[in-house]
Amino acid sequence: YAFNELKAYCDELARIIYNMDYVLDLDRVAIGGGISEQPIVIETLNQSFKELRNLYRDDEHDLEIVSCIFNNDANIIGALYNHFLGGK
Repeated sequence: YAFNELKAYCDELARIIYNMDYVLDLDRVAIGGGISEQPIVIETLNQSFKELRNLYRDDEHDLEIVSCIFNNDANIIGALYNHFLGGK
C-alpha cells in the first residue's frame, strides 16, 4: 500500500516536472528536503518521469532528476548564511 501511494505521488510530481521541462527546456531538476534523502523517492520519480516522457516524446532531450547535495540540511545552511553574510 505504501509503495502505491509513493508511486502516485511521484507520478504527479513527474507530471509537474514534465510541464516545467516542456516550457523551460531543463537539463536537471534537483529535489531537496528530507524526502530527497530516500533513494527510492528519486528512483521512483525518475521512473515516473521516463514513463511519461515515453508517452509524449517529441525530441531526444532527456532530463536528469537528482537529489540535492545538502538534502534536509539546506535550511540550516541557508539560515547560517543569512546570519553571517545576509545582514550586511
